[in-house]
Amino acid sequence: IGRIKRICPRCHADAEAFIAFCELVRHMGRMQPVVIFIDDLQWMDHDSYTLLQALTQHPSVPGVLLVASCRRMRDGGSDASAPRWYGFPDQPGFETIRLGLLPPEHVRALVDNLLDAEEIAPADRRTIAEVVVREANGNPFFSVEMVHHIRTMQGDLTGAREEGAFRLEGMILERVSQLPGESQRLLQLVALAGDPLS
Repeated sequence: IGRIKRICPRCHADAEAFIAFCELVRHMGRMQPVVIFIDDLQWMDHDSYTLLQALTQHPSVPGVLLVASCRRMRDGGSDASAPRWYGFPDQPGFETIRLGLLPPEHVRALVDNLLDAEEIAPADRRTIAEVVVREANGNPFFSVEMVHHIRTMQGDLTGAREEGAFRLEGMILERVSQLPGESQRLLQLVALAGDPLS
């Protein structure tokens, strides 16, 4: 407990909450192994970082596997602006697995697996695969979303391609246009901010 309070000295209430969370995980770990998965760790705020730091440094939390995915900034950033999660791989017991972009042949295999051979002609399947290879640029998430987007289209795929519906930018703009007005304005604010809003 003393260690957690030293990690989070700014607020006694926060420290008590972190202690309670660690105790909960510790009790769960006694009954069965616990897996905690966190996506987009690069967006975590100070409180989330402090909580994870308290959990990973707590000596009495057995049977817990923490799996987190994160992305480095495109420009690499500087030491002063490095996200808080950069320090986690340096802690004992952490293993880092670096994943690169999918090569074109893997993207084609992914697209082929997502498309129904009985619903889409072979020529259209090849067209979709090449579009996804070009537009998604090896990003698995964009690859899957592009396939889902194209599958929802009605009519001739050639016409849709000429209208720009086969572009990643076109898919994103179309989805944004389907959001309620307030959601669109909120999305614009978040995009302009460039960071999570608190």
